[in-house]
Amino acid sequence: MFTKIFGENPQTKLLNFLADHPDYDYTISDLVEKTGISKPTIYKILPKLLKENLVVVTRKVGKAKLYKL
Repeated sequence: MFTKIFGENPQTKLLNFLADHPDYDYTISDLVEKTGISKPTIYKILPKLLKENLVVVTRKVGKAKLYKL
């Protein structure tokens, strides 16, 4: 959905994945595994998506934060 509008890049790939799975939340490790986006890239794009409220932190499990659209 997002790639048709915004093109193919890690940010839209992440948004597409989260949009396809709206009932679940994911750790950064899950996002790396499920999307194929590198961990440094996830760490780079996630703050912007959080700031714009496109992605939210849903809960913490231990030290890990879980994210969803």
